[in-house]
Amino acid sequence: MHYDNLSDKSLRCKLKKKLALIRILINNSEMMQNLMIDLLDLAQIENNTFKLNKAFFNLPEAITQASQVVRHNAAAKQLTLVGPLMQTNEVQFFQQIYGDKSRLVQVIMNFLHNSIKFSHQGSKIIIRLEILQQHILQNSGFKDNQF
Repeated sequence: MHYDNLSDKSLRCKLKKKLALIRILINNSEMMQNLMIDLLDLAQIENNTFKLNKAFFNLPEAITQASQVVRHNAAAKQLTLVGPLMQTNEVQFFQQIYGDKSRLVQVIMNFLHNSIKFSHQGSKIIIRLEILQQHILQNSGFKDNQF
């Protein structure tokens, strides 16, 4: 029996089961990787060696990066990820965010994983960016390398 002949129902069923198991393996390996990263971060915090890598970055691109990582989890539950959505006049603001991009992507992924976990099958998860208040700090009194 060849895999080219997918007309056989039992073969398709076996392939679907294998694909489901592979998705579970991928999901579990991602969760284990995130757990290890969290444990390493905790150790760094306890040892006072934790540092943020701060720079300007594009927030919508960071959200898209996080969304791509969890997209297969959403698809498995037949969920639709929409966004990031923002007002046209706010786009420029979100393109120059100062902070640790990798940490923020990690937080966004956590939010998305929770959204996927607690959403009903077939739902939409909408990622919306909105400016609630805008403050520009010129001299905050903090050094750039502080936690």
